[in-house]
Amino acid sequence: MENIFIKLSNYGFHDTKITSISCSDLEVKIKFDDGIYFLDENGKEANLSNPVELILKINSSFDSSLNSFEIREYGRKMEYIELSQFQKYLVKNPFNIAMNYYSDFNNSILFDGGFPNKQIFLSIEGVEDVSIVNII
Repeated sequence: MENIFIKLSNYGFHDTKITSISCSDLEVKIKFDDGIYFLDENGKEANLSNPVELILKINSSFDSSLNSFEIREYGRKMEYIELSQFQKYLVKNPFNIAMNYYSDFNNSILFDGGFPNKQIFLSIEGVEDVSIVNII
């Protein structure tokens, strides 16, 4: 199996927007209605894709994909929020990604960004496979 981070290294998520996120069993689907960036050979953002869905397969050591999330909201203090609250925020505004990080430790992906007046870290652990599909 190809390393998931090698697959993701062809794409740029900086300045993109998550418009919805859903879970079923051990799969997480993240929609980018405005697309994501294709990176050139130098790692620079070259072209914006059509709308896509990032599909993450979660390791079976998790009971469900919901258990793979850690969502932290930062303000005067840090609070953990549930995925359902994050989804409520998405109904009003897309999640603007400022930075993204990958870690081989527990195959984690971290999106650092936020909503108006809310800074959020969205972390998904146990990712064992990733695919990006065009939304028709």
